[in-house]
Amino acid sequence: MALIQCPECRKEISDKAAVCPHCNFDIVTYRKKIQEEKDREEKEKRAEELRNMQEKIKCPECGMLVNKSVELCPSCGYPIQKEKKRKKKIQIGVCTAVVLLAIIIIVSIVVKNNSVESKIIGKWSCLNGDALWNYEFNDDYTGRFVGFIPGSNNPAFHYSYTWSYDKESSEIIIIGIEDNKEKSRFKILNFDQRDTIKANFLNAEKTLTREDFNYDGIIKMYGTYED
Repeated sequence: MALIQCPECRKEISDKAAVCPHCNFDIVTYRKKIQEEKDREEKEKRAEELRNMQEKIKCPECGMLVNKSVELCPSCGYPIQKEKKRKKKIQIGVCTAVVLLAIIIIVSIVVKNNSVESKIIGKWSCLNGDALWNYEFNDDYTGRFVGFIPGSNNPAFHYSYTWSYDKESSEIIIIGIEDNKEKSRFKILNFDQRDTIKANFLNAEKTLTREDFNYDGIIKMYGTYED
């Protein structure tokens, strides 16, 4: 226990007192406000330190933290801006390589082979709610679609189509043969593995995977809407 001065009347009071016995000053509320102000200042200080850290990078040469905007490291003279430009070029190169590889995958689907007969060059599937949507691509730019809900009694929805690849938009476009209307299109966004890609599909991001499904077997098992 110790004696302190009342913040209001400056008379000595106990440091355990809740109210000044001389002027009735509320010591508890005063201490609470003081602590809140300290907490606020400490929070602002930590936020300022974090902002300063985010605006700095480590010099690749000497390891000193320097501002991102400086041309040269003040400690060793290393050209900071030159290093930033080099890293940016590397990032752009990596992104370009990813895009080109994705395009190569799509182009490999649309390139015809030398066979006279139509040949299946790719089967891709994606989940749509509880349903599986399966696409079968042929080298003569034809294909078949079948969508079904595994284990249900619902009939399968299917149609035949022609397809093309729009180089300008990097999109696969699917046109129904019977009604000559666009059924769907999807655009490659990126890929995780060689046989797995993420696509902007019917205004939603879907994961397409290569599958070995039996188109005719699905129709036989579930029937069709036409039946």
